[in-house]
Amino acid sequence: MKGNQFLKLVFENKKLAGLQIKNIDEITGNPLAGAKFTIEKQNGEKIYTNENGTDFVTDAQGFINIPNLAPDYYIVKEVKAPENYILDETPKTVQVKTDTPTVVTFSNKPLAGLKILKLNSVTKEPIAGV
Repeated sequence: MKGNQFLKLVFENKKLAGLQIKNIDEITGNPLAGAKFTIEKQNGEKIYTNENGTDFVTDAQGFINIPNLAPDYYIVKEVKAPENYILDETPKTVQVKTDTPTVVTFSNKPLAGLKILKLNSVTKEPIAGV
């Protein structure tokens, strides 16, 4: 209060919102554990799981759940694919809203395999050490 004037202060708290990242096998649709993701705001500010600055990692059900984000736009990027899968290098921009959890899905292709066998032309048995 200044003299006879009142000052009015208004504080607004925004509800925190949730973000879920889902990682699946591109062919089977099965969940993939062990994929690592980074999340940052559009201004480049990184969001971390803890004070150590570690990346977010999908669980056995292929999910990452981040329940306490301020409503905003975020960039989600896969930085490490699950073992035996190809990295999805395309970042996705998502809008996290207050009323409903935002779900973003990434899919990974399995690595292709190639097996080379040297066979005896007569017996058709494999030849070792070739």
